[in-house]
Amino acid sequence: MLSQRHDALDMGVLTYQPVPADSFGTDGFFAAWALPPDTETALLTRNIVFVADVSSSMEGTRMQQLKVSLQTFLQNLRLGDNFNIVTFSTNVQRFSPDVVPVNAVNIAAASKFVREQTALGLTSISAAMDAALHMSYPDSTANIIVFLTDGLASWGVLNENAIIDTVVKNNMNATVRIYPIGVGPEPSKSFLHKLSTRNGGFTTYISQDDSIAVLVEDHLRRISMPFMTSLTLDYGTLEASDVLPRTLPDLTLGSRVMQFGRYLAGGLQPVTLAGKIRQRRFSLSKNVFFGDTALNHRAVARLWARFKINALLGEIATLGERKELVDAVINLSMRYGILTKYTALYADPNDPKNPTDVADDNSEPRPIEAANIQLTPNPVSDYAAIDLRLPLRTSATSLKVSLIDGLGRVVLLLHDAPSYGGDVTIAWSLADANLSSLPNGMYYVMVQLGEQVVSVPCTIIR
Repeated sequence: MLSQRHDALDMGVLTYQPVPADSFGTDGFFAAWALPPDTETALLTRNIVFVADVSSSMEGTRMQQLKVSLQTFLQNLRLGDNFNIVTFSTNVQRFSPDVVPVNAVNIAAASKFVREQTALGLTSISAAMDAALHMSYPDSTANIIVFLTDGLASWGVLNENAIIDTVVKNNMNATVRIYPIGVGPEPSKSFLHKLSTRNGGFTTYISQDDSIAVLVEDHLRRISMPFMTSLTLDYGTLEASDVLPRTLPDLTLGSRVMQFGRYLAGGLQPVTLAGKIRQRRFSLSKNVFFGDTALNHRAVARLWARFKINALLGEIATLGERKELVDAVINLSMRYGILTKYTALYADPNDPKNPTDVADDNSEPRPIEAANIQLTPNPVSDYAAIDLRLPLRTSATSLKVSLIDGLGRVVLLLHDAPSYGGDVTIAWSLADANLSSLPNGMYYVMVQLGEQVVSVPCTIIR
């Protein structure tokens, strides 16, 4: 196994230069990523509160895994940390009224508190977050709430925007970073996304009940690293436009920094990543070539479009279904072949087929872009799971899932078997003999169902 540390800036770019048949315009597309060195290895002293859903829907494997996760959380606390555990269903239970210091007595008592938990009742998210935020969070430590749920609010305050507004009000100046973990298909992704982004965190999703403990442990390790804040990527003299996200989020050290955009003319450019770590400014540069024909991937155009669609859907979730926003989503969806809820039943008025013809035409399967493809965790440092929800087919079709490097080469074939579609989960580990010496950096997980191909970016760090 390679060292888990990397001491130099890793940076790269994938590009795509459209051809007339694309109808994408003439500007190129780019997906740029940067992974700064992790020489700042000293972990932060933490005030950390774990808020866990123990409502009735957590019964069975989920509850068992949650208890393992909480015990792992306790085992990984360090002297100097302060902690608490809040569990919630219809009512809220606190291990302690306020955070307590890490010592043998408190850890033993908290372990007993975890063992006694039972899955029972409804889901009172607002009350749980209120309890967690009304604890002591000094400015001298990393203040963290890890919030795990498998469902929607079903007791107390039910309106998601009202819950988030109250959380933001109670979390003055966003001094507490909130990291939601969504389990299974039930949680509202828009709610968890807004909860994390408005409170300085990020969201992790877990689809398999039996992987909760492993992924929560990895999640806790990541959020204990120092933060990179005030991040910017500068592209030299590159005439970049429509760059997303416009404002880079705060990230834990060891996380990838990624932006998508368009550009007029390529060439070698000094790309600079700047920001702060522990309030100390840093600036790192590397020459990157835009327009390398060996890295010309059409998927980059769709990655950019998908990111822009997701940004628009976020605006719709906040502002409502305003015509201008919905029209923009439909336009991008149709041009780039990306299925959304606004185009699933959309009939193009210029299509020569009438609506009846469209409804009766079952000769072609739904495009693979309609599939739900999720890689967790990402970045990958040890174990990961690829969860696929594929279009159903009447006959078995070859399903291949591969790990691809930045040059388009297959690093490892992760799955190769006939499939009728539906839900497929593929687990893999960097401890695999074929991956143990794989360098850190950006890769792609490529899913091929018959003749259709789609990919998702994947960052590997150790």
